[in-house]
Amino acid sequence: MNKKNDYINKINVLALVFISIYCISFIGHDINPAHDLIYVLTRLVTNLGFPLLLMTFGALMLNKQENPLICVKKTYMRLIPSFIIWNVILGILILHYTGFYFFTTRITQINWFIWIILSNVLVVPILSEFIHYEKEDGIKYILALFVISSILWSLSIQFNFSLYYIDLVFFAEPLSFMVLGYYLSNKEFEMNSSKLFIICLVILVVTLFLRVLLITTGVAGWTAYFTQIFGTTMHISLDPFTIVEVAAIFLMIKSVNGVLNNNSVINLYSKKSFSIIMVLGIFTFILSKLSFSLSWIKLTIFSTLIFFIIAGILFFILDKIPLLKKFC
Repeated sequence: MNKKNDYINKINVLALVFISIYCISFIGHDINPAHDLIYVLTRLVTNLGFPLLLMTFGALMLNKQENPLICVKKTYMRLIPSFIIWNVILGILILHYTGFYFFTTRITQINWFIWIILSNVLVVPILSEFIHYEKEDGIKYILALFVISSILWSLSIQFNFSLYYIDLVFFAEPLSFMVLGYYLSNKEFEMNSSKLFIICLVILVVTLFLRVLLITTGVAGWTAYFTQIFGTTMHISLDPFTIVEVAAIFLMIKSVNGVLNNNSVINLYSKKSFSIIMVLGIFTFILSKLSFSLSWIKLTIFSTLIFFIIAGILFFILDKIPLLKKFC
């Protein structure tokens, strides 16, 4: 395993942990988000898992030297069987608990992030050709559009969507996070790793503090912003803070690469990241149908630990079965 894959795997697993906490924390929480500081901070941090995972996909797929179309074909040959198998199980559970009436709505809702992954993979050949032809200037052009549209998108919320028709949100789509991941994975900074880590850590803490402050105090409509992000069908925040924060986390882990070596557990979770997200959808659906007397914090911590234990055991076993190892 090369050095790049080593830190990418770490980011992948961190993203999975964030995503799991984010999805599970929905269950059992009935407090006004803007009045619950711990909940706000939890949501803001763990929401970063979705763009981080997209960044790792971009860092790996856009760096491949083989024909992009062949790369997409191989990726789909690996992802689609897993998608079908786990959705069959999810579909049976949905039919059992809710019946056929809500079947389509529930299965598409639970798979919201899967649609993003599968659709982004399809665009890889176009992005790859553009990036390799235009080089760094092309990447900076895409990222510039990403940041500008992100700012306009945030302003449209600030002014109650009065800028809705000029927010250019289509440039701030999740696809741009893949380009950001590719760019940062290849970017070398003229400073030592320790200095880079400290700078990124300070940036991360400051931006998170500002976001929590804005949301909890209701300044500049940020309470509405919080509700808008975490009450929509796409839970990926596209504001400038998010871009800065995920870039900081990515670079922090990249800068300490080699300090902590990967082990078989990290490599297994990273290799099965797509399937783990599929299983997470099943896990959270079952969890939502159960009754608990625990607070949302205890429920989130215990359920996340249980989920990763179950997922680890499940995929360790499946990895020992040749046919299932390939398709699950």
